[in-house]
Amino acid sequence: MVIEIDAWNIRERDCWGETEELIKKGLEIPSRWHWVFTGTVFRLDQRGKSLSGRPFITERGYAATRQGVEALEKQLYAEALQRGLLKAESVLVIADGAIRIWNLAENRFKQAT
Repeated sequence: MVIEIDAWNIRERDCWGETEELIKKGLEIPSRWHWVFTGTVFRLDQRGKSLSGRPFITERGYAATRQGVEALEKQLYAEALQRGLLKAESVLVIADGAIRIWNLAENRFKQAT
């Protein structure tokens, strides 16, 4: 089983289409930044090949939230269970260097590489 985890900032903004007018008036453009945490889960035995021989994943689960890494941890673990976590011979977690993501991996996927 492969579990990929990442997070990024998204910006939500009010006043779409009014940016130039607000700048002309010397007003600040309101914006809100939010962390979005996402993960995907798939098994390597659920692969196929296209007619050209290109491999592809036939089944994949996703989890995504703006409610923090704790919410992602619950969602992603549930998704991994549905996709066969307890039967997996091995589990590989792929992520960047974010400590909170590796803490999630340690909390829920202790035996993972």
